[in-house]
Amino acid sequence: MSFRGQIFEKFDKFVTKQPGPPQGFNRVVEIEDDQEMSQTFSENRDTIDGWMMCLEYEDARGKKSTRDVQCYSVQRRGDYDYLAAHCFVRDASRSFRFDRIVSITDYDTGEIYNPPGAMLSQMREMAGLGAEQTLFAEFVCKNADFTKILVFLGRASGRFVASEREVIVDYLINRNPDTDTNAEFSNQMNRWIRSLYPSTEAVVDILFSMKTEGQLDKEFMGEMKKVLAADGKFQTEERDALSEIGKLMREK
Repeated sequence: MSFRGQIFEKFDKFVTKQPGPPQGFNRVVEIEDDQEMSQTFSENRDTIDGWMMCLEYEDARGKKSTRDVQCYSVQRRGDYDYLAAHCFVRDASRSFRFDRIVSITDYDTGEIYNPPGAMLSQMREMAGLGAEQTLFAEFVCKNADFTKILVFLGRASGRFVASEREVIVDYLINRNPDTDTNAEFSNQMNRWIRSLYPSTEAVVDILFSMKTEGQLDKEFMGEMKKVLAADGKFQTEERDALSEIGKLMREK
């Protein structure tokens, strides 16, 4: 087995499995045929990867359904943008055409975006497909990989508490001293972080990419330790995760 395969296998065993969408958002889809949403799409994941939300969707036949999804990416095909995601109702990959998404529910706040134009625009910007990026979207694109690793570690034990999120926000602010991060900006960061559920596969890919680019260093390891220690408990799962990352950092 390759070194990458060994890292993936160990991560996948000791990281507490997330239960899927938060309780109360699980749906039953009455539509038997959703072939329209089963189109193949690029397996590339972008900055929205791991974002969880609830969609109300209307297909080409006018049939509506409500889906709990974990996003992979935003992809453009011809004149349309699509959200590629894992659908928890079907337990399979599905793609949702943007102009057929009726509403989006934010898992963190419970806020419903109906119409969802503002949220969809933000997703386009975060994926680099917007006409122009807002300051926050630019910030997300620049810091997505670091954030996903820290969130992944914070969730390793199955808990992700406020003190861990605060450490991540502080790290991101300190990492970007030239960014004007006011109270609203910090709220956006918190909302994004709380909605992230990075997959093991995505995190392993990011770690190997950071290793190649020389970004996986002792300074970032120190930040990871701060996140894991923020709740006052250094869980076995968290210690194991950090140990594996340390091995990767030292690997020649």
